Amino acid sequence: MIRSHRRATVAAGAGAAALLLSTTLTGCGAGFDAATTQPYNPTNGTMGQVGNITLQNVVVVQTSALPDAPLDVQAGIVNIGDVTDVLTDAKVGAQTVKLADGVVPIPVRTNVAIGTDPNLATVTGVGATAGQLVTVTFTFRDAGVVSLTTSVLTQLNALTGS
Repeated sequence: MIRSHRRATVAAGAGAAALLLSTTLTGCGAGFDAATTQPYNPTNGTMGQVGNITLQNVVVVQTSALPDAPLDVQAGIVNIGDVTDVLTDAKVGAQTVKLADGVVPIPVRTNVAIGTDPNLATVTGVGATAGQLVTVTFTFRDAGVVSLTTSVLTQLNALTGS
């Protein structure tokens, strides 16, 4: 009887120690680089940088359910340099994006919205629909070329961020 009581006590002690260690050490495996401690982009779009140009929330928006409908390219472009740069070209896949004025100046320390008036940016012939990924390539006069993979969204997704 005493032996079985002793075994039960040792087993209970070992179980309590295991439980205490497991709850104490559970978060240690993540280390200091856990995903929750890293900055992230809380949008549907993609971010990128080339030279002094930062691209924010780059998305391609399906404007209609029709298969050949144009797609809108939307992005925020910020120039962190000391001189104005110029967006000279943009492509979705191999298709050239039509920029409203042909080129878009990106002044210093200004967030220029692409895809809204006056900087409309549309493309046809891509063949992509909502939910697919596409490669968008931006060419800047001074900063150079950057290619990003981003999502094709519906207009509703683009407006609501969902």
